[in-house]
Amino acid sequence: IPNVPFGKFILKSIQTYGDNLAWIDIGNGSEEYSFSRIYNETCKCANSLIKEGIKRGDIVGILCPNSCQQKILVLALALCGATIVPINNFYTEDEVKRQMQIVQPTVVFTTSDQITKLQTYSENIKIYKFG
Repeated sequence: IPNVPFGKFILKSIQTYGDNLAWIDIGNGSEEYSFSRIYNETCKCANSLIKEGIKRGDIVGILCPNSCQQKILVLALALCGATIVPINNFYTEDEVKRQMQIVQPTVVFTTSDQITKLQTYSENIKIYKFG
């Protein structure tokens, strides 16, 4: 196992495959993602996250359905050194609230169809809507 941060290890691996097809986003009109595109979008996203103040050690929740955009967000958060907490998008509001109480994230990324599940959690968190 290499002794490098996870995000950097993954990005270095991605670079070796260039324009080869990596993902097909069936939920978004079969949009294709090459390894180069994943690399570029991950770096752009990580830079934006850093500008927003996300840093190593931050606990970040992700409450959204699986998608290529979500995967890029996860890779970008890994580059920032954040602790990534996936929150099952099939959870009820009460289950989401309980998980939030346990992990106490400072930031949560979600989608417009999931954001209502965060309404009952009143702690001081920053919520970003994407997708």
